[in-house]
Amino acid sequence: MKSLWIKRGFLFLFGFLLVSYPFHTSYANEGDVNDVKSTLKINRSHMAKKNGTSKAEVLDEIRGYTPFHIRKAYGLDQVKETGKGQHIAVVVAYGSPTIKKDLAVFSEKFSLPKAKLKIYYPEGKPTETNPRWVTETAMDVQWVHAIAPKAKISLVVAKDKEIPHLVKAIKLATALGANVVSNSWGSFEDEEAHKWDSTFSNKKVTYVASAGDYGKGILWPASARNVLAVGGTTLRMEQSGNFLSEVAWSGSSGGISAFTKRPAYQQLWAETLGDFRGVPDVSFVGDPMTGAAVYSSTEIQGYKGWFLLGGTSLSTPCWSGIVALINEKRAKPLSSEQLVKRLYALKDKGVYRDIVAGTNQEHSATVGYDLVTGLGSPIGASLIQELQK
Repeated sequence: MKSLWIKRGFLFLFGFLLVSYPFHTSYANEGDVNDVKSTLKINRSHMAKKNGTSKAEVLDEIRGYTPFHIRKAYGLDQVKETGKGQHIAVVVAYGSPTIKKDLAVFSEKFSLPKAKLKIYYPEGKPTETNPRWVTETAMDVQWVHAIAPKAKISLVVAKDKEIPHLVKAIKLATALGANVVSNSWGSFEDEEAHKWDSTFSNKKVTYVASAGDYGKGILWPASARNVLAVGGTTLRMEQSGNFLSEVAWSGSSGGISAFTKRPAYQQLWAETLGDFRGVPDVSFVGDPMTGAAVYSSTEIQGYKGWFLLGGTSLSTPCWSGIVALINEKRAKPLSSEQLVKRLYALKDKGVYRDIVAGTNQEHSATVGYDLVTGLGSPIGASLIQELQK
C-alpha cells in the first residue's frame, strides 16, 4: 500500500532534494541565533516556477494532509467537541493582509464552519508585509480552525518580531479573555528571554509554544515553566486516511533547558534531565515532507495559492485546538500549569501514541518520555475524555 507522500515516486524525492530546502529556517548560521523566528517550513517540491516568469505562479493543486487526514490520524474524528464557546488567540508578528479571505477559502474547501476571526494590533498595523510571517499566520489560523472549528479566534499581530513586541501581543491576547494562546515562534533561550517568563502566569490560560525546527537546541518561550512545549513528528498515512506510522521528525528541536528548573511533574526523568526542564512536553506532525495544506493569496516568493507547509508551527496550533476541545466541557478552562501537570500524570493511561523511533541531531525517541517527542502525540478521544474529568 502506497503512502500519500510517495505517490509521485522518484519525481517527488528528486524535487525535494533540489528545491525543497528549508525556507529561511531557524539555523544558527542564518543571522543572530537570538532572533525570534517563526517555526515554519515550506516544502518546495511543488514550486518549480519557470525562469523569466514575473507573474505570480498560482498553486491550485492541494498537496499535503487536509483536516480530514489530521483529524483521523489523531482520533479527533471520534470526538463531538468543536471548540464551541472557547476562545483561542494566535500570536504572530507582521500578520497577513489577506488572512480573512484566505481563511474563508480554506474553510469552504474543507467544509468547515465560517470562522469567528477578529484581528488585533497592539501597537498599530505593521508597516511591512513579511512573506515568512504571512505563511506562518495563514497556517496558524487555518489549522486552529481545522481542529476547533467553532472556537472564536483572535489573531493578535505584533508590529515586528522583537520579543518585547511579541510579549505585548501575548498580554493583549490574555486581556482579551482567550483561554488558549498559541505561539508558533521562538528564539534560542537565554537569560534575557527568560526575564519575560511571568508573561505566562495567568491562571485562566493555557499558553502553547513550538519547540522549534533546528533539529537541536532549546527555544524560548517553549522552555518557560508555564508553557506547553510542542515538538514535531513525521506522520505517514494513506490518502484514504489509514494510519501507517509516526516517528520523531529529524528537524524537531528538543533538549534540556539551561535556565528553567525541572518542574515536579518531570521528577520521574530526573536521572536524564538533572535539575532542569526537559523540552518538549508533547508532539504532533511537523515534518514538511508529511505536512499540511495551507492557503495564501498573498504572493510569497513568486507563488500564491495552496502551499505544503510543516514545522512545529503546524504542531502548535493543532495542539492549541485540542486544548480548546478539552476545555469545552469543563466548568473552568485549564491553566498551563494544570494542563501540563495532568498531561504527565496521564503517561500510563493510554492517551498518547508513544513515539519510539526516529532522532533529531542530538536525541532519540524512546519508550516513554524523550527529548524529541516528549510524552508522544495525542490519541484524541481518550485524551480529551480524561482531561474533562
